[in-house]
Amino acid sequence: MNNGNINNNNKTNNNYVRCVREHEFTFQELHKAYMTCRKNKRNTINALKFEVDLESNLQELVFCLNNKTYKPTRSVCFSITDPKPREVFAADFKDRVVHHLLYNRLNPIYEKIFIYDSYACRKNKGTLNSVKRAQTFTRKITNNSKEKAYYLQLDIHNFFMSIDKDILFGIVSRKIKDTSWLWLTKQIIYYDPTEKYLQKGSDWKQSGVPKHKTLFNTKKNKGLPIGNLTSQFFANVYLNELDQYIKHKMKVKYYIRYVDDFIIFSKSRKELLSIKKEIETFLKEKLSLVLKPLTILKPISSGINFVGYIIKSNYLLPRNRVVNNIYKKINLFKKDSIYLENKALVYDFKNSVYFIKSINSYFGYLKPSKHKNLLKDIKTKNRFLNILFIFENHKIKNKYQTNFINLKIKAV
Repeated sequence: MNNGNINNNNKTNNNYVRCVREHEFTFQELHKAYMTCRKNKRNTINALKFEVDLESNLQELVFCLNNKTYKPTRSVCFSITDPKPREVFAADFKDRVVHHLLYNRLNPIYEKIFIYDSYACRKNKGTLNSVKRAQTFTRKITNNSKEKAYYLQLDIHNFFMSIDKDILFGIVSRKIKDTSWLWLTKQIIYYDPTEKYLQKGSDWKQSGVPKHKTLFNTKKNKGLPIGNLTSQFFANVYLNELDQYIKHKMKVKYYIRYVDDFIIFSKSRKELLSIKKEIETFLKEKLSLVLKPLTILKPISSGINFVGYIIKSNYLLPRNRVVNNIYKKINLFKKDSIYLENKALVYDFKNSVYFIKSINSYFGYLKPSKHKNLLKDIKTKNRFLNILFIFENHKIKNKYQTNFINLKIKAV
């Protein structure tokens, strides 16, 4: 008699549905992680290779994770110079999927713990929101610029390379009790990309990356690779210890942090010096970190140089370094793509795609700040921009449309 019940002990029953054990990694979770991971990466070679046999690759990952045979694979190591020389380890696409899997599980847990005024690598946070929050703090503590107040700006020396993996794993272990997820967390935290990597471009010695800024010179179980989603997330987990101490133990009211750069506001200069001393002790004893030697303690009225802007109580100014970078980008593009031929301007389209994306990102950065005179200056000094591009809503686009990216045209 079929009474509607399924005999789970009978594996040949057509109605049998295998129950997922409590601590298993599921195909659905991994597929969700893949969908997030492929955004803005879908046309890369590794992403395309993975997608060719997507279901099989995901099934294999599920199997390896559940059998605890998963090991991160080779990373690509390269250096960047803007805004300053840094070493980056880019994980293989398959490993990035696993990073998103872990992030999707751990982040909701920690979002309930993180303080409101931690702004790096969090949804609905970011640089602009941190700047607006800092502006709010300056207005509150100075009573709309009517009273004098100060800010203390601190930065952690060589932060990512100084993160202690043992301390980090201990912090995570206090909150994550699921043995499978804790096992995966351990695989990611303790993985050393310098043991197996592909060098792309110049190595750290040739590219100008300082010795203390490379994983190749860190002590055992120290440092997280720059470039991974999990590194950014674990950096927040690590410094959340500092956030909690400052907000709930020290009872500091006006405090804001972006990665390892943080600001505290007070009416008393003496109080800020005392706070700094206590923070130094906490970082050294609890997180094995030290502050940079440079301490910025100034009146709020002098302006605050924070996450790319100069913050005043009622407006923002772009940093000189960013403005200089804009002019460098324009001059480089002009040198590579614009030239005179028979007294006519010749425009080579082949570099325009990258240039438009790059310059539009800068213009987007300028949008919240006082920049009208700067844009006017850019157009005046680079008249070719008005000839070749259309300026619209803090963006530029090609004035001339073509299907051939290397087509050359003459513009009078």
